[in-house]
Amino acid sequence: MAKHSSVYPAPEELEAIQMLVSTVEGALKKVSDWMDGLKTSSGKTPSCNNTEEEDAPETESDSTSVLCGVTRVGLVAKGLLIKGDMNLELVLMCREKPTKLLLYTISANLPLQIQTMTDDRYDVRSCISEAAIQVCSTKEPRLALKITLSSLAMMEEHGTTEEEAG
Repeated sequence: MAKHSSVYPAPEELEAIQMLVSTVEGALKKVSDWMDGLKTSSGKTPSCNNTEEEDAPETESDSTSVLCGVTRVGLVAKGLLIKGDMNLELVLMCREKPTKLLLYTISANLPLQIQTMTDDRYDVRSCISEAAIQVCSTKEPRLALKITLSSLAMMEEHGTTEEEAG
C-alpha cells in the first residue's frame, strides 16, 4: 500500500485532472454546436418558403457535424495516472481531414467556451506540427492536456496507401 500511495496521484491532483478533462470535453461539445450553428445558418437559403424544405438542411447538418466526438486516450483512458506525470491526452474526431483553419477555429473558440463553464484560467495554444491544441492549467497542479485532431478520412487515406504498397 505504501508503494501504491507513493506513485498514485494525490486526491487534489486527481480532482484537478478530472475537472480539466471534463471541462475541456464540455467546451469542445459547445465548440462543435457553435460550428454546426454557423454551418446551418450559412447553409439555409432565404428564398425558400416551404417549411419542410427549410427543415431539411437542419436534419442534414445534424448528421454531418464538423466535429464527431472526443475520446480519452493514453493514461487518462486507462486510469493509470502516475504522480508527477500530468500530460493528458484527448483525440478530437473530425468529419473531414483536419485543416489548419479548423485547428485555428477550434483553438480560438475553445477559451471562450471554457470561460462559460468555469472560473479557472487555462492557456490554450494551437500546435500545427502536431495537429493539436494544448490546454494548460495556470494554477497548481500544473496540468497539460493535448487535444489531437484526427479523422477516419485520414485512416482510410493511410489504409489505401498501405494496400497499394503491399
